[in-house]
Amino acid sequence: MINLKLPMKEQLTLSNVMRYFHIAEASKKNAENLTAQINEILKEENNPNKLVEYASSAENEVIISIVFSVMTLEAFINEYGIKHTSKTYFKNHLDNLKLISKFIIIPKLTNDLEIENGNKEFENLKWLLNLRNEIVHYKNRIVDVKQIDMTNPINQKNFLQKEHAQKAINTVREIIKIIDPNLYVFIDEKTYYNVFQEKKKTKKKY
Repeated sequence: MINLKLPMKEQLTLSNVMRYFHIAEASKKNAENLTAQINEILKEENNPNKLVEYASSAENEVIISIVFSVMTLEAFINEYGIKHTSKTYFKNHLDNLKLISKFIIIPKLTNDLEIENGNKEFENLKWLLNLRNEIVHYKNRIVDVKQIDMTNPINQKNFLQKEHAQKAINTVREIIKIIDPNLYVFIDEKTYYNVFQEKKKTKKKY
């Protein structure tokens, strides 16, 4: 068992928003790197087994990115709701709402802020939640190969690619920017990578 020396405080505030986002972002990058390797395999060698292995690994990373993007949003809206009401009020009146309803009701209730049904951000949020549900509650299906259009991968639910992970990450950023611009600063792409570059420079070696 690891013996962690925690600061001597009576209470700690625990949040999974950034933790889940880091996992989603890292998996998106892994999917991009694996896709680049797939393209190199296609150019340099005829190895179907290797191609299938890399494609499967890339899709696994995309799935992780999508699921953790939704987990990021769920953790975010729950924490936002508790912060702007109270833990008791949230538990009694808001916690059992569907996730999509939380993003409609909580910002309106706490900050008179509306995420309008039909706008780009809201449609992307619905797309992400639906795609996550397709993954988590997956059922066997028969796919007509002739109807698969891989030239427009974002419309494919059966073959997930790096574009799905990128859209999932972008959706997280869009929604959080609307509701909590202060937190958005920490997940804005440019700021996000600058922070991690600085961490790499100052990382201690053991």
